[in-house]
Amino acid sequence: MQRCIRGCLSEPDSGHHVEQVDDGKAESRAENRWLGGVVTCDWEPSARFFSSDMIQPIFIPLLYLLSMELSYVADPSHPPSSSLIIHKDHPFNAEPPLPQLVEHYVTPEPTFFKRNHGPIPDIDKTKHRVEVKGLVATNLSLGVEELRSRFEKVDVVATLECAGNRRDHLDKVKKTKGVIWSAGAVGTAWWTGARLRDVLMAAGVPTDPRNRVQATWHVAFEGADECEEEKDKDVGKRGYGSSIPLEKAM
Repeated sequence: MQRCIRGCLSEPDSGHHVEQVDDGKAESRAENRWLGGVVTCDWEPSARFFSSDMIQPIFIPLLYLLSMELSYVADPSHPPSSSLIIHKDHPFNAEPPLPQLVEHYVTPEPTFFKRNHGPIPDIDKTKHRVEVKGLVATNLSLGVEELRSRFEKVDVVATLECAGNRRDHLDKVKKTKGVIWSAGAVGTAWWTGARLRDVLMAAGVPTDPRNRVQATWHVAFEGADECEEEKDKDVGKRGYGSSIPLEKAM
């Protein structure tokens, strides 16, 4: 099993972002987000709702059922004058018309494509924390201002493209899953902030790969935004996440 640095942004009320290095073992807690927080369940639905002796009525807690639905009431409104091509309102997914996209080398923010897998988190930057923990020498918990003051500010021009860009062409050949994007789910922007490498080094991740136990470690990230694709899961977090090899991060 690959070992990884896992990252997760916890419930909005605590405003934590966690980057964790671990061995990828699944968590056993039953957690469901509800009203901006996490409800940690101490019961197992599969074990408690059924009896081996007789057929019992199944009473599923209302809170559990409601927590499976994602709420979009706090999502920001989108101006009706926007020229974006809207594919979905909830979660909000939209792309610019191609003639508008190619007008600029650096894509203006209003023109940049919007990709969401669930409700847009309302993050308070004064409470937001980035946590780095797991297979590191030192666990970190960093506020936004500390990230700005402690680490070198770096500006990078990079192009971001959705993996589903031009899915409409594929859909004509064979039915696909996901947002049916045209060719506008791509944009170029200035990205500003601390290097991931610098933050990992502050947590004690060795810069020399020869000093690492495993060459297959990954840096994994879990966000505060919950996923529509994960909302029917009975247990576990439903946050959006991804990962990259540690070598790439360093």
